[in-house]
Amino acid sequence: MKKLLLLLFTLNLSYAATKDLLLMTNEVDPGTMRLGIELDQRNDIKSFYISSYNKGKLISKASYSSDISGYGAVVYKKGKRDIVRLVSNELSTQHGGIIIVKYLYNGIKMNIKSKIVDLQRIADQWRIVKNGKIITRVHFKSNRKAILGTIGIKDIQMN
Repeated sequence: MKKLLLLLFTLNLSYAATKDLLLMTNEVDPGTMRLGIELDQRNDIKSFYISSYNKGKLISKASYSSDISGYGAVVYKKGKRDIVRLVSNELSTQHGGIIIVKYLYNGIKMNIKSKIVDLQRIADQWRIVKNGKIITRVHFKSNRKAILGTIGIKDIQMN
């Protein structure tokens, strides 16, 4: 009986559910990415993750701390440049909060732009909301210049 209780206790400690929040695409790379959260047994956020796919097959998965204050979590990187980051100084792992999506608009001038979204928890369901609408897909529009090609992200379309 003690072994069974120990096993159940151990399984409960290792419980982790995942929830995909966003499907992300862009005009440069053929693959897709998914932003998600890993949840504990109370459905509180343990961590964020980014999964990268090519032709439907998982290529990589990176985990990030639930604390995205300061510099934040790099969602998309190209070479040595951080292209998209998530930052929040007001994020609660139990209730959610405001997330600032910072993106490289112009890599030549190093111009950074941002959009604000809300990570919400309704009962035990998590979602991302922008202007009262639930967002499940994000598409990064390229900022292209003649001769130079892509120099950053012109806009982030959310639907």
